[in-house]
Amino acid sequence: MLITICSAAAQAASSSPGTFQYTLRYTGRKQDVREFENLILRINQDIDKLIKEVEQTMPKDIRIVTFDNTNDFLFASIREVVFTLLLAIVLVLVVVYLSALCAMILKPRKE
Repeated sequence: MLITICSAAAQAASSSPGTFQYTLRYTGRKQDVREFENLILRINQDIDKLIKEVEQTMPKDIRIVTFDNTNDFLFASIREVVFTLLLAIVLVLVVVYLSALCAMILKPRKE
């Protein structure tokens, strides 16, 4: 037996003119496999393009402002990790080469 609770989870509104009211509904915890099959999750890879498309449909005095783009931070972090890894490999090769070179130059002479 499945009982779905439909209660208002949140409500965002203001009494000033020109505001919109959004009501979020919580249908309760999912219990059956069929409910999860109908669940759709989408990840948009090109969020900047989507924002520009949405802005064109919005009123002229409303715009979307992105304060923090996590993609920029993620790509910069990956770039730094790759650079550090390559630098470490080069430094290890230089140290190994120099130590082999020093060992050949400073090799004790047998008399």
